[in-house]
Amino acid sequence: MTNYVDGKGQAVVLARTLGRGGQGTVYAVLGRRDTVAKIYLNPPDQQTARKLDALAKTSDTQLLSVSAWPQSVLKDHTGKVQGFVMPLVDASDFQELHMLYRIAARRQSFPNVDGRFLVHVARNVARGFAVLHMHGHLMGDVSSRNVMVSRGGTVRFIDTDSFQIKLGSETYPCPVGTPEFTPPELQGKALGKLLRTADHDLFGLASLIFHLLFDGRHPYAGVHDNKAAPSLAEAIAADQFAYSLKRRTGVKPPPATLRLSSLHLTLQDFFERAFSPVHRNRPAASEWETVLADLSKHLTPCRNKPSHWHDRRMPCPECLKNQGVPTQAGVPPSAQRINVEVEIKRIWLAVQAVPMPLPPQEIIRKEIPEPFQISDWPPLSDSLLDRIWNIFSSGSLEEQRKRRYREQLIEAKGQHQYKIESLGEKIAQSFSHQQNQSAQARYKTAIKELEGLRREVQVINQEEQQELRSQHINQQQDLLSQYLAQQIIGTDMISGVGPGLIATLNQHGVSNAKHITPQIDRIKGVGPKRQQDLRAWRADLERKFRSTSAPLSPQATGKVQISMDRKRAAKLKVIEAAVVQLKNDLPRWKNAELPIADKISELQFELARHQKTLDLIEKTLAGLS
Repeated sequence: MTNYVDGKGQAVVLARTLGRGGQGTVYAVLGRRDTVAKIYLNPPDQQTARKLDALAKTSDTQLLSVSAWPQSVLKDHTGKVQGFVMPLVDASDFQELHMLYRIAARRQSFPNVDGRFLVHVARNVARGFAVLHMHGHLMGDVSSRNVMVSRGGTVRFIDTDSFQIKLGSETYPCPVGTPEFTPPELQGKALGKLLRTADHDLFGLASLIFHLLFDGRHPYAGVHDNKAAPSLAEAIAADQFAYSLKRRTGVKPPPATLRLSSLHLTLQDFFERAFSPVHRNRPAASEWETVLADLSKHLTPCRNKPSHWHDRRMPCPECLKNQGVPTQAGVPPSAQRINVEVEIKRIWLAVQAVPMPLPPQEIIRKEIPEPFQISDWPPLSDSLLDRIWNIFSSGSLEEQRKRRYREQLIEAKGQHQYKIESLGEKIAQSFSHQQNQSAQARYKTAIKELEGLRREVQVINQEEQQELRSQHINQQQDLLSQYLAQQIIGTDMISGVGPGLIATLNQHGVSNAKHITPQIDRIKGVGPKRQQDLRAWRADLERKFRSTSAPLSPQATGKVQISMDRKRAAKLKVIEAAVVQLKNDLPRWKNAELPIADKISELQFELARHQKTLDLIEKTLAGLS
């Protein structure tokens, strides 16, 4: 067996063969149980060797915790790179991800797991991508075969030598791709030298998570309205997300499958964003990890079948699927109501995580200004020449000169005083504008608006109670009407009412208690006393009916609750969008403070300059008096 040397100059002795692939063979390493070596069938070219070296240089504990990351290149006796060493991903414990999310394969490879395990693994997959992206790397060729899962739910990425790697200013692309996990914007493109972005990886990540939550279903596999049967790659390229609740894509989910509406609103929104035709701003891996962690906290066993684990905020989707009952989009039935307080608390934690910005920084005046230059300052000084001139010059001429100069200074003084007042007003207005448009002021306004939206959600409880009362009144009125219609006017019902009077009433359409209205006084042959007796009989029937008032029917109650939960869900979605907007707006608001502060600083500088000039003018005038 050929021996190799690692990056530290230590000998690496290959042992038994563990596996073979299209590019190379994986061997056990003698004396190192947790390490394996991959030796390429054909020696790597110079570019590939440089990429392997970059992989080894970027290796750290975080990357090794989520992947079989190369730890060192392996060179032969000539110094040529032939492969690398990496951590062992034990095939006796780890399986490719599709062996978990495909139901038939799961029964064999993971026979004792339930929904909790699937969510746990989905979260670990998201965490792995988050680690990759935090280091500036991408999986590139996202595929279920590049993700391994242990029986304990640990996730490890393999085939890392194909990943897109960044080391310093150098980026080594991923030259391959799996069409069913490739985003629409890259379908059909040559990938060899293409530099991908995190958004491209995030499409693949969302697809993997979708597979885990939807029993191995692909998000773009569905029933096409036009009866077409395109490939998955063609459906992806056409942006035909089969499960969308927001867009008409011409494709519907296959029958007897889970629906996007079976997920909580937050997850619905994440998948809509990930598979949106906009092709950007897909949910980040760290966001997926957070929302899946939240889902884990809300998992509960189904009341009807404890082996079904589902989001307690939603009805059990497996039961509904088995019953063929479609779930309402984001609207759980009365048995699984939206817990407004829990949802508000969750959202408000996100609000509280956005710190209030500091007030605008105090304006620090620039350098001390020089006074304005006045071209006709008088050449007054205590020089010898001036004293000689004053002795021999005419006194009246000197006085005229001083008077004329004093007038000029007084005029200049007025101009500078006006300018100082004007600048003072501008500075005050700018300070007011700065306070009103500061990031802190805008933040407070946004928080007030969020609090208003929160109150609107909470008020829906009162609206629901009012609507239930209204529906109950309507129901009672309908039941009373039915009851009265069933009470036929007979000779034994009302004292003094005989066959003749009943015949007269029937001729005018009055045959039961419902027909006894104020209009009976228009019927000839029915005197005031009989009218009173008939009305008293109806009133007595109404009293008896109301004493046995029935509650609102479950169907009517459920209809009101579903309607109100739709309203709540829509409001909660608005609040969550406003929180996201607040996070996005804060940096922009803070940057907008800078030009206002610069303007105030310039105005203050100009004001100080006019003030200094005014002081000098006043001092000069004092010297002329």
